[in-house]
Amino acid sequence: MNPSPLGLYDAILDQLDHPKAYTAAMLRMQTALHMMKDVFYLYPHLKPILQKLNMSFESFILNIITGTVYGDALVLATITRMFNIKITVLSPEYVTPWRVFHKSGNPNVILIFNGGDFSSNVPVTHISSTSK
Repeated sequence: MNPSPLGLYDAILDQLDHPKAYTAAMLRMQTALHMMKDVFYLYPHLKPILQKLNMSFESFILNIITGTVYGDALVLATITRMFNIKITVLSPEYVTPWRVFHKSGNPNVILIFNGGDFSSNVPVTHISSTSK
């Protein structure tokens, strides 16, 4: 079972100040668009994953837009760059928290996964947020 395509984005928005009309679906779309804009930075990091999946960059972006790919480390990295925020992920699968490309002990967003990361043998089936 995969989490809802919007679960990751809902959990992030729960912890950020944003206009009421701004939805998880809008964040998902904005993330995909930012990936296209930031392609020269992101593609080298994404290339090994795409090769493993036998998927093109364009297909990956389309899968994010349609919700087929609900999120991965690159999606989280894109959101951190897009909003200049720090995201930390807690999971019973981790010995230490996963600080998504930061070393701060004071993240803006804390996500709680019930499994490992997106490529783990222990799939994530639920993503929760903490309170603000």
